[in-house]
Amino acid sequence: MKKYPLSFFLVLIFSAFVVSNNVNAQDTIPPCEMDCLPQSPWIPAQLGPYTVPGCPGCSLSFNYWYRYPACGIYKDLQIGEITLSLACLSCPLSIKDFVDFAIDKMILNNPIPKPDTGRCETYWRAINASCWKFFASYDTVLVPCEPSECYWRTLTMCTDSSGNVTYSQHPPFTTPDICYIYPYPCTFVCDEMPQPAPTPSGLEETTNLLNGFSALVYPNPGTDWFNIKFHSESEGQHSIEVFDESGNLITVKDFVKVQGEIIIQINMSSLTSGIYRYVIKHNDKPGISGSFNVVK
Repeated sequence: MKKYPLSFFLVLIFSAFVVSNNVNAQDTIPPCEMDCLPQSPWIPAQLGPYTVPGCPGCSLSFNYWYRYPACGIYKDLQIGEITLSLACLSCPLSIKDFVDFAIDKMILNNPIPKPDTGRCETYWRAINASCWKFFASYDTVLVPCEPSECYWRTLTMCTDSSGNVTYSQHPPFTTPDICYIYPYPCTFVCDEMPQPAPTPSGLEETTNLLNGFSALVYPNPGTDWFNIKFHSESEGQHSIEVFDESGNLITVKDFVKVQGEIIIQINMSSLTSGIYRYVIKHNDKPGISGSFNVVK
């Protein structure tokens, strides 16, 4: 009887553990729960492999979820884990390129009934997490970062007289005024949210340090978008509140934070010139506050 080294069995056990975890993960609720639950349960599914254009030897497969009707009317799709072939790593494509390609295949090839010939439907929705990364120890597997914002897009799906299915994308169903852009290894993949600007120097930045929290605001003063580089070792439930000069609450956003640093973007394009104050809290306890100057 052939004898195998202990390392051989350890590899088998580890591989089985990874496969089991991946299967179980696909059976859970997807990263973006959104509305309509539990009345509209998500159904897990898989698609692929698909050849990626412009990248010889590159193909991908992916997990996703679908549900219909959601909220009594919508046909919803949500992208999950994406697995690449090794050849994909040699191509000049970004994580966003792979996510966009997988979303396109998900929209066109899902099992939800498409419009009848010669008709269009406007109540389709495609959802994906805003930030993605390569899964630890597996350079060919892309997964949503946790936590991430949920990016919605509404679609018009049409079937022409020859039976060909096409779709067009509307503006995002929701565009949050505050979004979170996580540092490496996470990559931001949404189109409508701007990337954070490079940290300026000199008088255009304001740094605040309190209770183990640090927050750097830039540009300050600014016009439309402000970036708050927030760092702390705390984890769990956080919130950010923005007030005007009279103390009126302008906006509030809850988020779950892991250790380290994130960049919070605040959209002030609809507000007038003035000094605004922000407060970042951890578990409803004030952690750090500061101000920024809007100049129109």
